[in-house]
Amino acid sequence: MNTYIFYTDEGYTVSPNNEKLDNLQILGIEDGSTREEALANLYKNNAWIKTNGFSELRFRCYSILQPEILEEVKSVIQYLWESEEKHWEESGCPDKHIFQILKRIQNNV
Repeated sequence: MNTYIFYTDEGYTVSPNNEKLDNLQILGIEDGSTREEALANLYKNNAWIKTNGFSELRFRCYSILQPEILEEVKSVIQYLWESEEKHWEESGCPDKHIFQILKRIQNNV
């Protein structure tokens, strides 16, 4: 099961000092085996989305990595890092080597 966050650029927020702010609106966070299943759950659990006229065409959706999955990704990167760094150096350090991808991911997780 995956967790997804849904948001839109429709609507606005009212700040604590009563100012209207155009920004992104979080519609909800839902679980599903796929994005489509999570979207169906979003509608099922939040009837106000359709009632208030939000357009699905304006929705954005991203998968949220669960902490335990993130830790598994980190361990795989660390495992690959050790052997791929040597291969990368031996190959003359090309820009498109898997080591470069691992390096970018490691710096961002």
